[in-house]
Amino acid sequence: MDKQLGEPMGTNHKLGGSGSAHLYRGDSDASATTRPRRFYGVGKRVLDIALSTPIMVLGVPIFLAIIILIRIESPGPVLFLQERVGHHRIHFRILKFRTMYHDADESVHEEHHRRLARADDDASQVLRLTGDDRVTRLGGFLRKWSLDELPNLWNVLKGEMSLVGPRPLIPYEVALFDEEALRRLIVKPGVSGLAQVNGRLDVTAGERSNLDLVYVDTCSMWGDIVILAKTVLTFFRNRGQ
Repeated sequence: MDKQLGEPMGTNHKLGGSGSAHLYRGDSDASATTRPRRFYGVGKRVLDIALSTPIMVLGVPIFLAIIILIRIESPGPVLFLQERVGHHRIHFRILKFRTMYHDADESVHEEHHRRLARADDDASQVLRLTGDDRVTRLGGFLRKWSLDELPNLWNVLKGEMSLVGPRPLIPYEVALFDEEALRRLIVKPGVSGLAQVNGRLDVTAGERSNLDLVYVDTCSMWGDIVILAKTVLTFFRNRGQ
């Protein structure tokens, strides 16, 4: 059963809309509504289903190939399930292809994000965790091409995610954000978004937060289509890696 997230834990360092990405702030219209209009929500849902369904059907050979390769390379489940915080702070379990060795220490990722919170204004502190020996060789390839996120499409079909939106946060990440940054939770999390087409993981935590808030304040059907088009271009250009 879905559960509501309580108040964020107190911390001396919060990731918010400020930080090192002020240049993105000007792209946001302060007078824009932060709640998508009803017709936009309906159209967005139709677009999610209309695109996700054929991608999953046509992608079956790729899915099967990845499943076989994961099985061959290392023991453990093929899919990685993780609790994430979605629309209106409702928890759900995200699906991804497993890219790490089974039973890898998840505290490494949590500590990385705590370091990011303490160094929010440091432009050298990007979201990407480099030199992670928990990642398998195949997992590195899947991450490089974002193929590990293909199962996210099932979350899209279930209505837990959208094709476009801020990436869903892990509960301990939510505890590191201030209330301004948590406005990102008034829209559905997405498979791709502004941060993914503007550097992906080679952005700082502050830059990602600002890009997410720009999306919240300016989201539209045309904007979603543009982001999806840029996502395809980014994939083939292999940017942000």
